[in-house]
Amino acid sequence: MALQKQRHRIALSLGLVHLLLVVAAYFGQVEGSWGFYYFILPDFPVFLLLGLSTKLLTNGGTWLVLGVLGTLWWISIGMFAGCLIRKRAERSYL
Repeated sequence: MALQKQRHRIALSLGLVHLLLVVAAYFGQVEGSWGFYYFILPDFPVFLLLGLSTKLLTNGGTWLVLGVLGTLWWISIGMFAGCLIRKRAERSYL
């Protein structure tokens, strides 16, 4: 039970950190669209989706999509990491 709480804590922490970084990059003094370059590698799957939809979104909408989908991406990475930690802990008990 404690490992499940830890998994959720890891996932939510990663998502929260990502969301705060997106907000900081959006409101920060970054020239042009350079703020997006901070997120290209960590949010690569999200950027693939953004590349397909950039003509449909305004600049603010693009940041909103990055904030929402990127945060969900990092929450899912945290959940996956939590599962790996749990499986490793179960294996060590055997």
